Amino acid sequence: MRLYIFFKGLPHYRVPFLRELARALPEGWKLVVFSGRYETPEMSGYNLYEAQGFELRLSAGSLLGRGFVHWGLLREALFGSGDVYVMPGNAGFLAAYPALLALRLRGKRALIWTRGFSKNPLEGLLVRLSRGVITYGKTSKEYFERRYPRPVFVAWNAVDTQGLARRAEEFRKRGLEFWRGKPKPWIAYVRRFAPQKGAFEAIEGFRLFGRGHMAMVGRGPLLEEAKERARGLSVTFTGFLPAEEALPIVAAADLFLQTSLPGLGVLEAMALGTPPVIADVETPEAEPVRDGETGYRYAPRGPEAVAEALRRAWEDPRRGKVGERAQAEAASRWSISRMVEGFLEALEAH
Repeated sequence: MRLYIFFKGLPHYRVPFLRELARALPEGWKLVVFSGRYETPEMSGYNLYEAQGFELRLSAGSLLGRGFVHWGLLREALFGSGDVYVMPGNAGFLAAYPALLALRLRGKRALIWTRGFSKNPLEGLLVRLSRGVITYGKTSKEYFERRYPRPVFVAWNAVDTQGLARRAEEFRKRGLEFWRGKPKPWIAYVRRFAPQKGAFEAIEGFRLFGRGHMAMVGRGPLLEEAKERARGLSVTFTGFLPAEEALPIVAAADLFLQTSLPGLGVLEAMALGTPPVIADVETPEAEPVRDGETGYRYAPRGPEAVAEALRRAWEDPRRGKVGERAQAEAASRWSISRMVEGFLEALEAH
């Protein structure tokens, strides 16, 4: 039996999951991963890891407007020997539409793997063409079950939280060198500088907060404008940093800030023991953060709300305990092992 999983580009943080999934598959199963080139070479699973335990095949792809055509998926959907096919379920993954139809006609099992909460009406077409949905969390499971008559399975959107927790103290010690001499509190922000990512709101919120130092790690089309907006503030822009350089900054920080929709960086911060401060939104990546227990949430009402959340978190006498609890829960409840369990459940059901 062959399980085929397709990526537009394989990011480095998915490789540990794929290795563990390959080990956990029933006897006689083989995992084959098809991926195009990742858009950021330093983040690529091709460049950072060898495929251990699964087969990794490079597949060509083409941008078409705002979408992406994965030629390898089309080829395998028409002629491939896989038994179960798992592919991205976002509307811009254009090859999924004809591929799902071809696989249905061939009697093959096909699942889509997606977050949901899309405003694109084509999302429903992808769901209906598939045999089911693998999604990232409880909130997205409820989203799909309210809308579509298809089985929904939860594979928690995770990173290697256990590995990060084991190295947290090592990272923290290395990160102290970056923060030395900077005013407290130390606030880490790690995100791409792009629309909808919330960098400008983070800067304005930090301005209103009025104390400490913020490290902004990342790059993107809005980076130069972000630097202009932060002029005169105690902010360091590092540009893109590989994980081995970015994680120490997060581990040694007092708080981790993500405005707009939270991403996987929240779980990384939790695993390192740094309390996250995030917008209170309905998304799977926000689920691990319980306000005042494993991090801090704020109503997404602009920079004033960000500033108030930073103040509340920094002045919380239990902040150290919040970080400890966040780390413990990230490593136990939000691990790659739970993500693998969700995938296995989807495979067993089909």
